[in-house]
Amino acid sequence: GGVCTRWVLNADYRRVVLGVSMILVGVSTFSASQVELGLEQTDALPTDSFLVDYFQDVATFLQVGPPLFLMIKGNLPPKGINGSSANKKAPPSALLPLNYSDPELLRRICSRPGCREDSLGNQVANAARFSNYTTVATASSSWLDDFLSWIAPPESSGSAALGSMSGVQAAGCCREAIGPDGVPAFCPAHWTPALHPGREVPAACSTCNDTLEFFSDACKTAPAIPCKVAGGCLAAHLPGVAFQRGKANPATDAGVCYGVCLADYCPLGGEMPFCNATCYTTATPAPHSCLAPLPPVAPGSPRTFPTATDLQRLFPSFLRSECPSDPAEADKCAVCGSHYASDLANWSLTDLERRGAARPPTLDSIPLQSVSATRYMTYHTPLNKQEDFISALAYANFLADQLSENLQLDIASFSVFNVFFEQYLSIERVVMSTAVLALCAITLVSTLLLGSLSAALLVTITVAGTAVSVVGAMGAWGVRLNALSTVNLLAALGISVEFALHLVHAVVSDEKRGSPAVVAERALSGIGSAVASGICATKLLGVAVLGLASSRIFIVYYFRMYLSLVVAGSWYGLVLLPVLLATAPPPRPAPPSLEGAPSRQRT
Repeated sequence: GGVCTRWVLNADYRRVVLGVSMILVGVSTFSASQVELGLEQTDALPTDSFLVDYFQDVATFLQVGPPLFLMIKGNLPPKGINGSSANKKAPPSALLPLNYSDPELLRRICSRPGCREDSLGNQVANAARFSNYTTVATASSSWLDDFLSWIAPPESSGSAALGSMSGVQAAGCCREAIGPDGVPAFCPAHWTPALHPGREVPAACSTCNDTLEFFSDACKTAPAIPCKVAGGCLAAHLPGVAFQRGKANPATDAGVCYGVCLADYCPLGGEMPFCNATCYTTATPAPHSCLAPLPPVAPGSPRTFPTATDLQRLFPSFLRSECPSDPAEADKCAVCGSHYASDLANWSLTDLERRGAARPPTLDSIPLQSVSATRYMTYHTPLNKQEDFISALAYANFLADQLSENLQLDIASFSVFNVFFEQYLSIERVVMSTAVLALCAITLVSTLLLGSLSAALLVTITVAGTAVSVVGAMGAWGVRLNALSTVNLLAALGISVEFALHLVHAVVSDEKRGSPAVVAERALSGIGSAVASGICATKLLGVAVLGLASSRIFIVYYFRMYLSLVVAGSWYGLVLLPVLLATAPPPRPAPPSLEGAPSRQRT
């Protein structure tokens, strides 16, 4: 053996190697805890690519986060008899259908006054208050809240509603007019002719009848008045004196339009400009609200929700209601439902048949009972780093689980980046379990090859120490844990066997006499040089070429990791393992017996 191998015979040398190795394992374990998850997009690009600057600018300056969707697929089955929570992983066939005409379901989801404090909308809004922790930036954009706002009538009836700036706003967004046949006709708050080629506004919404009101286009502060009153004011045969407040000409019936006294609609300050012929020369119909005005709600009392019949009747009209094309029209009604079609796309005709309802003839008449799943959208805060995306995904899943548990609804979260970052929620557990299985397999195969469990355990210890040092080098060198580095780590476990198995086999197959230290020194001098030149040197030369690559993915995930593997494998296989073989030697075959051999006598 050479001078280097003879160090194994020195007890002080062995103690130093054991101490340094223990320190190395401790430092590597600490450094391994600093390994971050993810795969930077810039790592997959050449270092001189223009996309590197692009991704860096996006991470630095982008101030909007990706959308977050919360999807409700049904009611969870009831809790078990023993009080256990509902089954969050219940199969779709076990879910109970949603009934959006049920006020109790509405209170579990909406965020309007009268909804539950722990409703979906309110919990999302509360999460947005702590966006630095939750990564939820805004309250949810809920079609249900807008639907309830859209059909909401005035809070109370009376002259206050008529005295608002416009009769349209007083009547709400959902407006109806009773036609000549007595059937209510939906009157859209916004009508864009380009979206309705060949169609006109329903006749009942523009024909004068007992329920239709007008507000003045010329006098913006004028109150809404009944259609027949406006028609009387526009009558050409009435003289100017007819519009004087409180006066009526018995001969011509001036001052009374079709039996309604004009004085009831004129302000106390005088006749002008409300009661003159020019005030209502141009007028716009202001239909009544679809629902009757709600009575005032006493403090502490639950808020009244629309009836199931009204919800089902008005839902198709809500889906057809247009958003204002002109920002100036938003004063009339700023709520619409046509843009929620994608959130309500899961119309289930099967659910209709299961409830015994008939199929609708057209999509315009899709009933509320057909909604089998819906989604509610909010936004994440700006996510600039890999850790931000992983944290956002983890909290979104946590929020969905909490909502499901509290509301007894099957709720799932989704965002556009989930498909890329879902792996990181379980990758650490997968790496640990796979590594343990690999070490067990190495121990089993080594036992079969070496014929000794203790010898196989020395191989496993060497491989495990090498793997821990490689993971520690990942933390020190900024190598992230992802699918690519996971494959390299598992490959490193197999490659590390080469650094240990040959030397251990040389020891257990050595039939010569000698102390454990002598046997270890003899094995190291015999097989160590072959391991150093045939394994360490060749791998080091092959890995060194990767350091010249222009792509960071080769430099980070191949050059750095495999260089760490060669260095750590050389230390544990050629330095620590001989010390372990000298300190805790595995059993060896007995030396040949000397019985019957001729004895030598000194003369």
